[in-house]
Amino acid sequence: MAKHTQCIIVIKDFITKGKVRTDDINRLTCSVYRIQKAAGFDQNNLSTIRTMVNKIK
Repeated sequence: MAKHTQCIIVIKDFITKGKVRTDDINRLTCSVYRIQKAAGFDQNNLSTIRTMVNKIK
């Protein structure tokens, strides 16, 4: 039976001065994704929220 590992990463904790701390990410044994708001978000119109999901590892 295959063993599956799940990680939930709050990527903000892995970012310093706008850069992902890859050394910390590489210590993890699971897939890591970065979820962030796409450009064009209007705080007065929540229907403009779009997210981008990028696989880091």
